[in-house]
Amino acid sequence: DIQTLQQQDHLWRNTETKISMDLIVGSDILYDHSSHLSLVMTLQELAIPSTEILLAYPTHRPEDEASFLSLAQDYFDIQTESLQTPPGEAPSSPGSMTCSLATLSLKS
Repeated sequence: DIQTLQQQDHLWRNTETKISMDLIVGSDILYDHSSHLSLVMTLQELAIPSTEILLAYPTHRPEDEASFLSLAQDYFDIQTESLQTPPGEAPSSPGSMTCSLATLSLKS
């Protein structure tokens, strides 16, 4: 039951803003491996024990996914699943596209 939904932008590693989130959603943000550590640290700062983090990303570069998950596993419990779009349904792609969804929660 969602009574109020608020969206808030956040600059990574902005230590002036002290907020926590119930739900964090990210899409296609794992492509720059040089930002993975900042992303993990930002997610850790924003998360509280009940926070659900959902990250969706194309799996065209598995090494990017592996790099991020390797860093994140120290702080988060992680579940991943692969999602396949039918041919022609992925934007600007005539073939099928494989994406992944990672669900993260703070380790106890």
